[in-house]
Parts: sequence; structure tokens; C-alpha cells
Amino acid sequence: MIIDKLLIIFCGSWLRMLIGENQLCENIFQHGVNDMEISNLHHTNDKETIVGEFDLLVTKTDAKGRLTYASSAFQKIAELSEEELLGQPHNIIRHPDMPRAIFYHLWTHISKGEEVFAFVKNRTKSGGYYWVLAHVTPITKIESGEIYGYHSSRRRMPSNVRSEVEALYARLREVEARFDHPKKAAIEGHKALLQEIGACNSVEYTKWLFNMIAQKSLAA
Repeated sequence: MIIDKLLIIFCGSWLRMLIGENQLCENIFQHGVNDMEISNLHHTNDKETIVGEFDLLVTKTDAKGRLTYASSAFQKIAELSEEELLGQPHNIIRHPDMPRAIFYHLWTHISKGEEVFAFVKNRTKSGGYYWVLAHVTPITKIESGEIYGYHSSRRRMPSNVRSEVEALYARLREVEARFDHPKKAAIEGHKALLQEIGACNSVEYTKWLFNMIAQKSLAA
């Protein structure tokens, strides 16, 4: 019951099933490569910024992932001004602890017009980090349905799922480290992701995500 309500509130209607990895179009990587690569903010540290309970961090990008909007709450958390953000690739906030597999999953589905939820660790300008539950949706033209951008809203990630997510992401990074080519690393990491959580497609991935939140909440 709890899981069903969460899915109704957060997910809406689901569109298409996950297509085979080998059938993915090359433009997924052309659009998503910025998110799969580390940004030029190389330094990191252990300083965590806690996202407020009611904070809503919003960004918008064009179809290639370049930032076109960043809310004031997002700017504050990221420690970056609007001038520093707009026009930049979204990977400006990517943290090296994030496996490529998550962004591969994201770009695979949003490029097909689907929404995606994910736990994301982002980097601040000073090298620290913050955890969020991100919801990414495509922005389409009403007349043609053509995707011309993406909208991302983020809220604080429930703290009771963090240790499990961190362990999962560490295992995915280990898988990806076996491959020299970023594309191959992303594909194999994504296979490992779905195998780890027992999912075969996007719908099952999202059920896993909200099921974990619900179970941890009940156990608290």
C-alpha cells in the first residue's frame, strides 16, 4: 500500500520498457557524455552540505545538457552563482563517487521521453558534497513532442537509505574500473546495476528505489 502510494505520487504513468543495451542509439552518449565524465572541479573533500527538509533544488538544461536555469536554492547548495552555472554542462556538479551507470540509465530513458528517479551525490564548488533524490523529466514541444530540454528537481535523500546506496555505488565503480572505454564502462556498470537490484527495466528500477525508501521508513 505504501509503495503503491509513493509510486502514484512520484512516478505518474510509465511509458516504455527498457530496450536492449546493444540497441541504444549513439546520441545517448553524445547528449549524456558530459554527465558520465568528471567535471573540471577536480578537488574533493569530506565536507557534507545537508539539503534542508523543504529545499527544492531545480535546474533546467537544453537538449545537450547545458544549464539554462538554476534555482536560488540550487545555487546556494552548489556554491555556484547563476553566472557560473548558465551555459555550462550539467557535469559541473558531478561528484567522482557517482558511477557512470546511473547517468547511463538516466540518459537512456529521458532521451526516450521518460522520467527518471535516482539517488545522486553532487559536488559543491569548494569540493564538498550533498546527497539528493533527483527527478528528471524531458521538456517537449506541445506540437511535435520533440525534446528540447530537461527539468530536474531534487529533494533531500532519506538518510536511512544512504549506507545501502553508497555500498551499491561503490560496487558499480569497481565494475566500471575494469574497462578503459567510458562507453563500455557505463554499459557494463548498468548491467551490474540492474542485476544487483533484481530489475529488468526502468519500471522495476523505480519500484526498487521507492520500495527501499518505504522499507527503511517502516523499520525506523
